[in-house]
Amino acid sequence: MTTIQVLSGIYLGISFLNILVASIQYYNDKNSVQKTIILYWLGSTISAIMHGFFPDNDMKLATVSMFGTFVSTYFLGSFFAQLHDVKISLKKMFGFFTIGYLITFVLSRTGINFSWYAFPGLVGCVAPLPVHLIAVYRKNVKLTITQKIFFITAIVMSLHFLDWSFFKERPELFMPGFLIATVILFMLSILTPMLANEYSLMKRNNQLEDEINKKVKQLTQIESKLWEANKLGSLGRMAGGVAHEMNTPLTAIRLTAESIASTLVSGNPNIEKSHAWAKKITVIVDRLSEITSKLRVYGNNIQTEAFADIFMSEVVELAVSPIKNKIDEKNINLSIELNDQNTQFKGQKTSLAEALTHLINNSIKANEFQEKPWIRIETKVVEQFLYIYIKDGGEGVPVEIRSKIFDPFFTTHDIGAGTGLGLSVSLGIVNQHHGEIILQSSKPESSETCFLVKIPIERLA
Repeated sequence: MTTIQVLSGIYLGISFLNILVASIQYYNDKNSVQKTIILYWLGSTISAIMHGFFPDNDMKLATVSMFGTFVSTYFLGSFFAQLHDVKISLKKMFGFFTIGYLITFVLSRTGINFSWYAFPGLVGCVAPLPVHLIAVYRKNVKLTITQKIFFITAIVMSLHFLDWSFFKERPELFMPGFLIATVILFMLSILTPMLANEYSLMKRNNQLEDEINKKVKQLTQIESKLWEANKLGSLGRMAGGVAHEMNTPLTAIRLTAESIASTLVSGNPNIEKSHAWAKKITVIVDRLSEITSKLRVYGNNIQTEAFADIFMSEVVELAVSPIKNKIDEKNINLSIELNDQNTQFKGQKTSLAEALTHLINNSIKANEFQEKPWIRIETKVVEQFLYIYIKDGGEGVPVEIRSKIFDPFFTTHDIGAGTGLGLSVSLGIVNQHHGEIILQSSKPESSETCFLVKIPIERLA
């Protein structure tokens, strides 16, 4: 067996093996790239087999070789171009090939050497591969390592096809030329399945990305709808709360005013009763004023207090002082632990004290039915944040209402026992300080209820 026969066997073996591999890949993925690579290997294999039927260097051999080469180079180039969404018209490429082939045919009739008259046809049949490569290159796409190796291999392959007619006529060069062709084929047998797998993986990744983006969009829409529904619910509760809180005192004012008017009309006015009724109206008006004041704070419509350098110890003292008597009356054990109490920061002392007072008031109410009621206030600096903990051993915050406790006019107390604005006002004040209020723990999950007021110091300093 000659060396040529051995190389021919290896060449055909590689081709048949790649037809099998490409067919399996196409069966699994069924995409156009896999189909194109099958057509390349089929064209290349048929072209190689047909060479054996035309041993002479003549126009018949040139025709078979050129048509086989055109088919293989077009599909190989198309395979690579499809990886980057590039498409070259088959009609245009075939038209260019036809011109080259006709020139070769005409020159073959002139009697010139085979290697020369075959060259125009070789240019026409090889052209599809570099044309596809150039189209991909001009798109400025980022190539993977495998694609770069393929790109270089395809260029070498195109150049090697052009010297075929010269190698064919020189027996001493044909063997090295055939060896180069076999090595190139072997390289393609490695690269094409790798590129096909890359493409399949890329398609799956794109599909997954599209699905994820679709799900994210759906979740965003659902979240937006839930948020709007929640806002409408809060607005409804707020409107109901405002109506209730304002209507009751207004009714009382009207009844009291009617009583005063009735006494005056009777001709025997009772000064003491009228004075008491007028005082009652004053108390009710003060109550209404308190409600509207809290609403303004909640809405952040006014800032009556300027930011100034303050100490946390001052804020805590100011927060506790107005409710200290209430704490003592209910026998609540109050403990205050101020770590880093000399830390100075910019803030609204009175407003922050009001925010803490509302939180402490909540703790007082939570302790109402406890045998050994207690409240603990702790402060410390963590990195660039001031942490204020308001803890109590009260009844806790039920899970089902935790998402609503900062809503305006939301309250669990009896009618008239509170406005439901305390935590809303506290949150508004803390937000003005670029901070947040967090319900860190509550019964039944924990032995204590803990609200954390977190305020950035660095941002205010």
